[in-house]
Amino acid sequence: MASEEQSFYGLKITLEAFIDGKQVRPERVNANGDAPAFPRLSPTRESTVYGIIREAIINARKHGSAGLVALRLMADANKVWITIQDDGRGFDPTAELTHGGVGLTSMRERAEMIGAEFEIFSQVDKGTRIN
Repeated sequence: MASEEQSFYGLKITLEAFIDGKQVRPERVNANGDAPAFPRLSPTRESTVYGIIREAIINARKHGSAGLVALRLMADANKVWITIQDDGRGFDPTAELTHGGVGLTSMRERAEMIGAEFEIFSQVDKGTRIN
């Protein structure tokens, strides 16, 4: 979805549109979150967070051969939490970051640009989780 549309609709609705058949089959991705409680972020933050989530979902399917990707959005008055977890083949994140891993490095750098924390947990044959 274009960033102009994202600015109008917000992050959660933009993500739902992406998940609901645009790039990922709906039966393969679960999205949880409370729409009324999920706050609007600044346009820059929404665009950056959307890009990170989109890349994580595409990578899980493309590189991890994930059968299921779960996306969880949560928020309170001061903080937003996002978790993307898949059941793909997993990998060694340390090796990826030091031997290529442009996508992971890019996601981390984008998170840092908006003052967000970025954590990745993965093990070979055990899937991946990004917070």
